[in-house]
Amino acid sequence: LYESMLDTVLFARDKWLIPTNGVLFPDKAIMYLCAAEDGPVKADRIDFWTNVYGFDMTPIRTIAIQEPVVDVMDPKQIVTDAVPILELDLLTCPRSGGLSEFRSEFLLTAGGGDYI
Repeated sequence: LYESMLDTVLFARDKWLIPTNGVLFPDKAIMYLCAAEDGPVKADRIDFWTNVYGFDMTPIRTIAIQEPVVDVMDPKQIVTDAVPILELDLLTCPRSGGLSEFRSEFLLTAGGGDYI
């Protein structure tokens, strides 16, 4: 699911995989969710908007906060457990529809002493 490559994998599956006995590796994809504390990223992506070269662009912060961040993080920055929020069987999931929007109930358990 990282870098939006799912559609490419499913396109290749539908075009080249033998339907009756073809094998796909990996055949499962799981998206996990966890919370992380990263002060420098917050300062760079969120707090930045309070003073953009002398201009107060604070209203943009609301948009910036809503943007998801996909990044590589130091494991020490993770402050909750990681829980699966989407599981896909890559052999059978449809190529279109249903994957761009999904809902999942989850519960994160936070450790102590960090900001979330």
